[in-house]
Amino acid sequence: MRRVTRGPDSAEHDAAPVHCRPWQRLRFADHLVPRPPVSGINVRCRLQHFAIVTYAVAADRLRQLIPPRFMLDSVVIDGQERGLVSAVPFINVDFTLAAYPFPRLRMGRATVSAQRADAADQ
Repeated sequence: MRRVTRGPDSAEHDAAPVHCRPWQRLRFADHLVPRPPVSGINVRCRLQHFAIVTYAVAADRLRQLIPPRFMLDSVVIDGQERGLVSAVPFINVDFTLAAYPFPRLRMGRATVSAQRADAADQ
């Protein structure tokens, strides 16, 4: 097993596990909001075969691809700084306009993103 530690420029405030902070309880119910009313071109769909695949890549190469405004969220693996790139493939099932529930479409989709923090938010 490889040794993995947090890299420099971490934007995280406290990465301790929840069991180390018994006063903090994480509950989905605390963050649920009602669905907004249907308007305009809102769509509804279900997702199938959703996966998040994350790769550790050379941080210096990844920094060349993202604007300087963003700080790369990185990890150190075996003494080398690595940036994180995630690919998220899934299938949209029953994709339709919320106001007009037909036709229902089915389509595959994938998104790719680098894990970074916006320096303007700091």
